[in-house]
Amino acid sequence: DLATQTGLCQMLKPFPEEELYDHDAYKQASLQFRFGTASRRHCSVPNWRFLQEEPLRLYFLLQRQKELPLSRILVNIGSGDASFDDPLGPVVSGFASAATPWRGVYFEASPENCRKARENLQTMEGGQVHVRCGFVNPREAADTICKVLDPSGQTACGGRLKGSTSHRAAPRIEVDALSLDIDSYDCAVLREVLQVVSPKMLVLETGAVIPPPLAANAEYHPFFQDSAPAFSDAEEGAGPGVSGAAAMRGETT
Repeated sequence: DLATQTGLCQMLKPFPEEELYDHDAYKQASLQFRFGTASRRHCSVPNWRFLQEEPLRLYFLLQRQKELPLSRILVNIGSGDASFDDPLGPVVSGFASAATPWRGVYFEASPENCRKARENLQTMEGGQVHVRCGFVNPREAADTICKVLDPSGQTACGGRLKGSTSHRAAPRIEVDALSLDIDSYDCAVLREVLQVVSPKMLVLETGAVIPPPLAANAEYHPFFQDSAPAFSDAEEGAGPGVSGAAAMRGETT
């Protein structure tokens, strides 16, 4: 539970149950499934419940913090169909606004899921979300985000697009949420993307097969793309271990 390890749970107060939760179903789930060491029930949830509700909780919290202006920009790497299996799906639909439509960049390797993601995102009124289909390496992910969200190079993207290293000192693109789930070199992509975006909410899948305190993650290699069918059949948990993901805080701040 990355939220537990980083201490985020201790900062959150439970929302009124009637606002976001099917209370009976949530109570049953919270008693049946508990992982991590979180002592607060609203922060220890099974994966399916997390996908449906925890991003809603965090985004609702962000809206309450008036000193944190929201950009209405999302970055989603490994978005699935941008609906049921996407952690940001409930945020997109639950916080839709015709006055300020969503903007952002979505990446999805599966052709079928990418097609569905485009269809689902097209239903948003006035939405301007760019969807990129196919595998992406760390540098391509960051470059695509820059080309879509800051083509004029007003942020850290400016020096990057020109091949300069000076971009590291420039302000990054403010995004409301960054979700990353590609079951492989997740941390390598995260490290590169965080050079150009500053997310208020970060959703990162971690693999349960690498328990704390072991810190492990995979670096990028073209092998991952060349052997895509093998990875789709691999055992669940190809993402980074929770300690490996948490250790990246020192590399990206």
